[in-house]
Amino acid sequence: MLTEAQFQEAITFIKDYKDALYCIEQINERRATVDHYQNFSTTVLAAMKNKEIALDNKGFKKGEKIADFKLAKAFKYSTEVLNKYKLSNAVSRDDLLKKLAHATSDLV
Repeated sequence: MLTEAQFQEAITFIKDYKDALYCIEQINERRATVDHYQNFSTTVLAAMKNKEIALDNKGFKKGEKIADFKLAKAFKYSTEVLNKYKLSNAVSRDDLLKKLAHATSDLV
């Protein structure tokens, strides 16, 4: 049987443990965010160096080799998939799931 002091000590330990887990979760989320921005920045800088995109005083614009820019390729492909399988025309969740199942089986 636990004494009242032991019980309180166990409760305090569990609360501290829970707080530590929450802190670890927050740290991992921040690290993931930093990693995401580092990867995106690397992609953008490489695209600028390769003249796929350019930067002027108004922001980003198409570069001489925009067709080679992997984000532009991904956007173009996703637009083609959306249009081909009419994903944006889904009228319900079930309809969307059917369209997605058809698209994924067809694309594989």
